[in-house]
Amino acid sequence: MKRMNATLSLAIFALLSLIPSNMAFADMPPDNVQGKWTIYSTSLRNGETVVKHVQVAQYGNRLTGYFEGPDQSGPIQGRVDGHHVVFSTVTRTVITFRGQVYGDTMSGLYGIHGKHAPWQAVRPTTAVVPVPPSTGTVYQLPIAASFGASGSTDRLSISSASSRVRMTFMTNQDGLVLRT
Repeated sequence: MKRMNATLSLAIFALLSLIPSNMAFADMPPDNVQGKWTIYSTSLRNGETVVKHVQVAQYGNRLTGYFEGPDQSGPIQGRVDGHHVVFSTVTRTVITFRGQVYGDTMSGLYGIHGKHAPWQAVRPTTAVVPVPPSTGTVYQLPIAASFGASGSTDRLSISSASSRVRMTFMTNQDGLVLRT
């Protein structure tokens, strides 16, 4: 009886310990796989490397897009869950790709008619140009500037050619003051 209770307790503990890990995986956002990918796969016929291309559009976990291979082309459908990706071609011979996402690379196994071989894909990285943070709307206007000093106050006036925008910066004993 004690052995049965111990076995039952262990089974319940094992089941309960699985719940948080599944919940954590479900809460994990899907990796971004949107974009143009070049797939390098091992041929099932002769083991050579075959180059394929896929354009992926991502809507949350759902994937759609277009596949181009040496023998066929057509739409794809699939999904991405966390780092795991799976998509299939909607073509006369269905090809299913399963794998893991690692930033701008993916790899795994693909299958045709129950046979499987390795594949990997790369997405070209795009250079990100840093943009300074915006604190509001930026306008470009031809301007005129003048500088003047009077006593203990310095003044810099900037105005647009149409005089719709005028700013005056003044310094005095209290520091810098902006007047618009």
